[in-house]
Amino acid sequence: SSAFNQDLNNFDTSKVTTMYDMFAGASSFNGDVSSFDTSKVTSMEAMFYQATAFNGDVSTWDVSSVTSLREAFQNAVAFDSNLSTWTPSLATDMVRMLSGASSFNSDVSAWNVGSATNMNELFMGASLFDSNLSGWDFSVVTHASNMLKSTAFTRTNYDALLLSLSQQTLNNGVEFG
Repeated sequence: SSAFNQDLNNFDTSKVTTMYDMFAGASSFNGDVSSFDTSKVTSMEAMFYQATAFNGDVSTWDVSSVTSLREAFQNAVAFDSNLSTWTPSLATDMVRMLSGASSFNSDVSAWNVGSATNMNELFMGASLFDSNLSGWDFSVVTHASNMLKSTAFTRTNYDALLLSLSQQTLNNGVEFG
């Protein structure tokens, strides 16, 4: 429901393995989810998709078991939580994860994305986003088109990314952009 904005302080997520669509379309939701136990979660697909008011603190979430972050924050236009300590090392699907999250500009430079194969439109439309991605491992990526389209990616960060890509062994035919 678009009007959902309930108190979730006593919500036990310790056994949850999928958070697929959990708050999708909840345009009024901006609840406190900071205490969610996400250690067993493997899918956060579309979790906050079009949750346009959401800007909750998810900085301490354990995402080390997550394999799908597809559309997790897509069009969550108010979202700008600190994701610098996230370790999405098992995530293979990052398609449109932050696409349209127009307020997002967290430092994601230290993310381990070495398992990611699909990054199509990952940050597309995250119009404030500008993070150094030169430390990211793109060696197994098969799709990355429009990954940075309509972002605030600076020339400095883009040049650093291109230099990094030139030094990695990449899959043939992958379009970065």
